[in-house]
Amino acid sequence: MPALVAFISGKNARKWSERTPEERKSAVIQQLFYWFKTDLALSPTGYYEHDWTTEEFSRGCYMNLMSPGSLSECSKYLREPVGRIHWAGSETARRWMAYMEGAAESGCRVANEVLERLHKEGIFKGKL
Repeated sequence: MPALVAFISGKNARKWSERTPEERKSAVIQQLFYWFKTDLALSPTGYYEHDWTTEEFSRGCYMNLMSPGSLSECSKYLREPVGRIHWAGSETARRWMAYMEGAAESGCRVANEVLERLHKEGIFKGKL
């Protein structure tokens, strides 16, 4: 099933966070109608929203924003295992950081890392 993801960011995110979920949904649907010029936009088969400003740890952002140069200087350390701990998550992706595609890519990467390690240690005997 196709899906569309959209974000309200910056000052607008703070402004719209104060509105009710019904007001936000109505505004989003009206905006979709404006962009796509079809009545189909007025009756979506589903609608889900998440107010990132309510997140305890990210505090208003769906991804971590790093200062300039951080990724070029430190990106390998985001993925480098520490002992038996392997890091996965959208921010550790090689491509599509902060998106679902990145989260899936990092999950596959870490699964392969763990399987390789288990294989080297003689714990996993299956095919890699």
